[in-house]
Amino acid sequence: MIKAGAFATDITPRNDLQLAGYPFVERRGTGVHDPLLASVLYIHNGETALLFVSCDLIYIGRDLALRICEQVQERHGIPRANIMITATHTHSGPATVTFIAGAHDALQQPVDEGYLSFLEERIMEAVLQAIVQAGPAAAALVKADATGIGTNRHSPEAASDLKMPVLMVRRKADLSVIACMVVCCMHPTVLHEDSTLYSGDFPGVARQILQQYFSKDTVFLFQLGTAGNQSPRHVTTGNTFGEAGRLAGILATAITTAIRGARYQSDLGIRTAAGTVKLVRKTFPLPADARDYVATCQLELDSARAMGLTPQEVRSREVNWFGAREMAYLSQLVANGALEETYRKTEQAEILIFKTDLYTFIGWPGEIFVEYGLEIKEHYPDAAVITLVNGELQGYIVTPEAAAEGVYEASNAVFDPSCGALLVAKTKALLNSLQ
Repeated sequence: MIKAGAFATDITPRNDLQLAGYPFVERRGTGVHDPLLASVLYIHNGETALLFVSCDLIYIGRDLALRICEQVQERHGIPRANIMITATHTHSGPATVTFIAGAHDALQQPVDEGYLSFLEERIMEAVLQAIVQAGPAAAALVKADATGIGTNRHSPEAASDLKMPVLMVRRKADLSVIACMVVCCMHPTVLHEDSTLYSGDFPGVARQILQQYFSKDTVFLFQLGTAGNQSPRHVTTGNTFGEAGRLAGILATAITTAIRGARYQSDLGIRTAAGTVKLVRKTFPLPADARDYVATCQLELDSARAMGLTPQEVRSREVNWFGAREMAYLSQLVANGALEETYRKTEQAEILIFKTDLYTFIGWPGEIFVEYGLEIKEHYPDAAVITLVNGELQGYIVTPEAAAEGVYEASNAVFDPSCGALLVAKTKALLNSLQ
């Protein structure tokens, strides 16, 4: 019989820190719409323990994640390879990582080291509470349809994945729901740079809805799937809390509808695997060529505004301009040999596999285009990739096609598009080793 425990703790900053996610704008927190939480789920089947930690933040830095993993292993005996520490990727939380592509942006403030210390303490306390409170439990896995919360950000007709695995864990004694964990391939970016309230965006509001449905003590973990090129952009009428609430309702309803047929089991086999892939560095254009591309993107943006294109079309060109400016800066850093430290810290990408009798959860670092997650699901229908696991990659892993099109995610990426295939190949090998 499995034992499970869950706990959530408030990690909302106590002061007005810089909000992370949007470049070239000064944006400090002015209040709280919904609290930012670190949510923990602990599962033990008597032989193997798994630990999930999901934080309402844009990123969790690799150094911080590894430090927490080492402390958890030392204090609680959970192997580092059995721990996934992730970020929901809200763009309405504090900066937690120095994003090298935006280091030239004078409006961005440095990461607050005091907040990182506070965050580490809160996560460790939440882990302890989840373990201490663990008791006999049962788990179920259902698949929900989140159609309506967003699309591919470049075209609503392009690749997307709105089929979400939902892991439900309930107490054996009274059948109350301990935790609900979902893997969702959608950027939580309804709110834009004009919003200055701390918020988990639509997943944060969905948590409140689900706690009304289950219990105020139910812990909701939102895990970001392969959402690198996925966005609510084409389904929202504005970047408002009202729209965040509407999408939250769609997400929550998808979950509560899917769990009606859930079949719980109290015995759960668990196997794990881990491996690493050395990522390929991107070849950057010469600085002069990169500056020319900035000018091209500026002209396209000006033209879109002058022609009165839709807000979505203007935004697509605006972010391409953002990406071009960031690539121009990165190109200069490469020319000066100033990206070596960034590569040293990020080019070894760790892959984690948590295979259970119900489902397989795969952990990748970084922001990954949806096509790579879909490729995994094509070969392993009962598996899904969770991204931003135990660190980030200073940007995206895009497809070769996206790189050829020059979209913004490809512009400010520091790794080559071939890295997606490397992650997929290594993951397949690890999954096959557990067959």
